[in-house]
Amino acid sequence: MASVASDVAAVESGVAAAARAAVVSVKTRLMVAEGKADEAVKFYKAAFGAEELNRISYSKRKANQELPLIICADFKIGSSVFQVCDKTDDKTSAKDGGSDIVFWLEAEDVEGIGAKLVEAGAVLEEKVIVDESSCSCAHIASGPVGKYKDPFGFTWLIAQTKPTDLEA
Repeated sequence: MASVASDVAAVESGVAAAARAAVVSVKTRLMVAEGKADEAVKFYKAAFGAEELNRISYSKRKANQELPLIICADFKIGSSVFQVCDKTDDKTSAKDGGSDIVFWLEAEDVEGIGAKLVEAGAVLEEKVIVDESSCSCAHIASGPVGKYKDPFGFTWLIAQTKPTDLEA
């Protein structure tokens, strides 16, 4: 009987350890050029109506800076949370082995979101009308897809999604 109890305890311990190691959430962190994070904050608020949840700034600023650098600012767009940070070194850039980021946003009014992006300072790079032969994203998009580049170099794809079988 003691051996069964110790086996159960070992299994419960392993389950508890696995639960502690589970990922709770993933946040995208946008690293912008040093001193540009405050501008990025304003852009994302204007373009997407982003809600700023939290901001942590460096306690000191350099003599040539108006504002302290932002260590991290948390934002919410819809139900998604992301971060904007001032880059203080080049170790995370794509040219130095980091990776590029492309955001895929789903919206009912693709043109309306695109207009907000352009008004806030983004550039329309490409507008694609999706059909089965023209786009690799045809399996998930049902209408126009707009490709925009924001003032900080990030690409945003805005798309309408296909209705699911449950919605049909």
